[in-house]
Amino acid sequence: MQFRVATAPAPGAIAVIDLFGDVDSALKLFKIQLIEPGAVVVRDIGGIDTGVVVRWRDDHVQLLPHAGPHVVRAIAERLRDHGAMEVISPDPRIAFPEARDLVEACMLETLGRAASPAAIDLLLKQPERWRKAQRSGVNSEEQRVRSAALDRLVAPPLVVAIGPPNVGKSTLTNAMAREAVSVVADQPGTTRDHVGVTLELPSLAGGITLRWIDAPGFRSDDDADPIEREAIRLARAVVSQADLVLSCGDAAHGFLEPHVFDSGIGCPVLRVGLRSDLGRAPACDVTTAASRSEGVTELAETIRQMLIPDDALKWQGPWQFHPTLAEAPTRAG
Repeated sequence: MQFRVATAPAPGAIAVIDLFGDVDSALKLFKIQLIEPGAVVVRDIGGIDTGVVVRWRDDHVQLLPHAGPHVVRAIAERLRDHGAMEVISPDPRIAFPEARDLVEACMLETLGRAASPAAIDLLLKQPERWRKAQRSGVNSEEQRVRSAALDRLVAPPLVVAIGPPNVGKSTLTNAMAREAVSVVADQPGTTRDHVGVTLELPSLAGGITLRWIDAPGFRSDDDADPIEREAIRLARAVVSQADLVLSCGDAAHGFLEPHVFDSGIGCPVLRVGLRSDLGRAPACDVTTAASRSEGVTELAETIRQMLIPDDALKWQGPWQFHPTLAEAPTRAG
């Protein structure tokens, strides 16, 4: 028998604990009278709590006790003590018995955790696209490349803005977020730690959600105090995890030299010229004057294209949006 705690670990009103396999033994373990598939009842759950018990099928029962951590822990421990195996992600067809096939079950599960609105329509189209691919075939390399880009609709990509102190990164962050999330001041080093915000960029398929980090301004260790040096060290670690780095500069300060990042950058870098109303930064890819809302829309579109290009959003082939589908068969195109 397997079980899964389907709700978040934080305290809440109701917890959901899925039981799979020999669920009759589990019901007996908690001294719950056997119930038929389709039944929904309120029962004492082994003296631990009183909750709702739902039997979806012969091999799938849900226990819905109160979501206090002690209640959930006690139920899970009793299951483990009697040989049940805890699973994080069981076959999605177990959790979604209404699905016609594996792809549709994966789609229903992924809909619940997709971060970007643009993912919804694309996910809903996947079952039919997979059926078509299994009939006519698809180029597996193209599928891999497109899927890697589209996966960012489910798990938001990380964009990190870096640059010298006092070039306007915080003003840009506020303009992108459409609210004040970073401290803006003329004093270099005002951002002493990186500031994170979730942004939604427009696209032809709907909103694209991403994680944006405004890193503290980088300058030589000789000029930075101990707190600022620690903030920069943490920012370097964040840069190493980024999907896209925005190297920000302006006409007065230029851009950071690559050697500043001793951790290295393993992703594309976009050079963004800030405060273009005061002069154009040299050799930049795109320019903005965020305080005047100039160039912000163009920058957002450039970022979106670099992370999730149009050819991925428009692709008509099957998207491997779920780990279970990595080994799903499609005929060679």
